[in-house]
Amino acid sequence: AARMLAGEGPMAAALYGICAYMVLIAAQVAMMTELRTLWLLLSLPRPLAEALRVKSRLWGSAAAVLMLVLAVLAMITQPHMAAGLAQRLPFMLVLVWLIAHLTVGIRTMGSCVLSETTVQVRQWANWMPLLLSAGAGQAVHSGDLWMLTVQVVLLGALNVSLWQKLHTDLPWLTEPAEDPPARLTLMHGQFAVYGYFVLQSLCFMLAVMAKLPFAAALPVGAAVAAGLIALLSWHSLRRRGIRILPERRPWRKSDTLWTVAGLVAACGAGWFWLEYAQRFHWAADALRQSRAMLTESSPGMIAGLAVLAVIIAPLCEEFLFRGLVYQGLRKTYRLPASVLWSALFFTVVHPLPPRRGRAR
Repeated sequence: AARMLAGEGPMAAALYGICAYMVLIAAQVAMMTELRTLWLLLSLPRPLAEALRVKSRLWGSAAAVLMLVLAVLAMITQPHMAAGLAQRLPFMLVLVWLIAHLTVGIRTMGSCVLSETTVQVRQWANWMPLLLSAGAGQAVHSGDLWMLTVQVVLLGALNVSLWQKLHTDLPWLTEPAEDPPARLTLMHGQFAVYGYFVLQSLCFMLAVMAKLPFAAALPVGAAVAAGLIALLSWHSLRRRGIRILPERRPWRKSDTLWTVAGLVAACGAGWFWLEYAQRFHWAADALRQSRAMLTESSPGMIAGLAVLAVIIAPLCEEFLFRGLVYQGLRKTYRLPASVLWSALFFTVVHPLPPRRGRAR
C-alpha cells in the first residue's frame, strides 16, 4: 500500500510536468514570432490583449486535452494509481490551463519590441513561469487538497490581474513616449496582500521572541502587519493619483437593512464556525489556550488585544481585501464573481493551523 501511494505523486507530477513543459516551450517560441508581427496583431478587429489571450486559450486547451489523455492511459495501465490520479486530475487540468495563460501574459508583459525584427525579453519573464509551474507541480505531487486549492486560487487571481493590466497597458506598447493612465488594478491589491502575508509571519515570530503568549502573538502580528501594509499602500497609491474607493452615493434606507443583515449573518457564521471547530482536537486546544490567556491577563492587556484584534486588524484587512482586491476585481468581473474571488483570496492567505492530532 505504501508503494502504491508513493507512486501516485510522482506519476501525477510527471504528467503535469510534460504538459506544462509543452506550454512553456510553445509560448517561448511562438511569442517571439507573434511580437515580431505586432503590426498584424494590431490590425485585428479586437484589442491586442484579447488577440494574445485567444492563443493562450488554444494552448491551454491543447495541454489540458493531452493531460486528460495521458491521465486516462495511466489509470488504465496502472489501476492501483487510478484513485490518486482521479483525485488530482481536475486540479491538474485547471493548473495547466492557468499556466498557459500566465506564460503568455508574463512573456508579453516582459517583452520590449525594439523593431519589426527585434524583440527583447527581460530575464524575469523567462524564469517567472518556470517558478509558478514548479510551485503548482509540487502541489500536484503532494496531492493535498488544500495545497491544490491554494494554487488554483492564487494562480487564478494572478491570471486575472495580469491580463487586466495587459488590457489597460498594451495599447501604449507602440507609444513609448506616453505612459498608460494611473488606475487601480487587481495587481496592486495582490502585491499588498502578498506583502501582508510575509510581514504577518515576521511580526508573529518577533512577538513570540518577545515572550508574548501564542494566543496574543497571533493577533498582534496580524494587526501590526496589516496596519503597516495598509498605510504604505494608501500612501503609494495616493501619491500616484490612483483613486482607491468608488464614488460616494447618498445613503438609502435599504443600505441600513443590508448592513444589519450582513452583520447578523457574519456573527452567526462566526458562532457556528467556533462551535464546529471545537470538534477538531487542534482547534479545541487553540480555543482553550485563548480563553486561558484572556482569563489570566490584566485588564490593560485585554483592552490592547481587543483594539488590535477587533479594530486595527479588521479595518486594515478590509482596506486590503475589499478596498484593493475587491475593487480591482470589479474592474473586470461583476459583483458575485468579485465577492467570491476576494473571499477565496482572503481564505488562502489565512491558512488553517497545522493539525496536531486527529479529531476524537
